[in-house]
Amino acid sequence: MATGMTARIPLFVSLTATGWDDRSFPVEIAWCDSDGRGELHLIHPPPDRLGWSDGLRRALGVSREQLELEGREVKEVADRVASAFTPKKVAVVSNYPAFHHLCLNRLLVAGGLRARIRLYDLWRSKWRTVAAILRGAGVPDCSVPDLKREIAEALRHADEVRGPPGYRALPEAQRDASGWTDALRLAQEIAARWRQASPTAGSRRS
Repeated sequence: MATGMTARIPLFVSLTATGWDDRSFPVEIAWCDSDGRGELHLIHPPPDRLGWSDGLRRALGVSREQLELEGREVKEVADRVASAFTPKKVAVVSNYPAFHHLCLNRLLVAGGLRARIRLYDLWRSKWRTVAAILRGAGVPDCSVPDLKREIAEALRHADEVRGPPGYRALPEAQRDASGWTDALRLAQEIAARWRQASPTAGSRRS
C-alpha cells in the first residue's frame, strides 16, 4: 500500500452536493470496498442548506421533493459515516479529496460530531501503491515510469469500455474501486513476470 495506508482497508467515497457555494450541502453519500460492496445514503439537508438546481435534479435523477421525503436525517447519516470511516484499519480514498473533505466536514458538523476523517487522494495513492508493488519485485526505478504508463493505458481502455460513470455517488465510488483493483492486479501481474524473468531481482532489492 501507499505511504500512510499500510495494512489499512481502502474505502472509496463519493458525494453529491447541492452546489459549490456557501449554502451547498451533501445530499448523497456513498462508499464501497475494493470489491464494490458498499452503502448509499440520501441526505435530507437542513432547511437553510437546501439549495437546488434543475441541472442537479436532472443529473442526479432525484427531485427536491423526493429528497425531502426519502432523505435520511443529517444526524443519522453523520453517525453512520463516523462509524464507518474512523476505525484505524480503514483508509478513506477520494477522487476529489478537497471537495469531499469540505462536504464531509459540513455533514459531520451539522450532525453534531467532531470526528476527524483523513481522505487519501485516489490518484496519488493508487500510483504510489503500483510503484511499490513494482519496486518490491525488483523493477529498477528507471523502468517504473514506462510500466506505470502501460498500466494507465490499460485502465483508460477499461474505463472507456465501462462507459460514462453517471452522476450517482455509489456507481462513482464503485468505478473508483474497480480502477484501483485493476491497477493493483496489473501491477502484480507485471511483478510476477519480472520475478520469473529475474528470480533474484526481489532479493537484490530487499
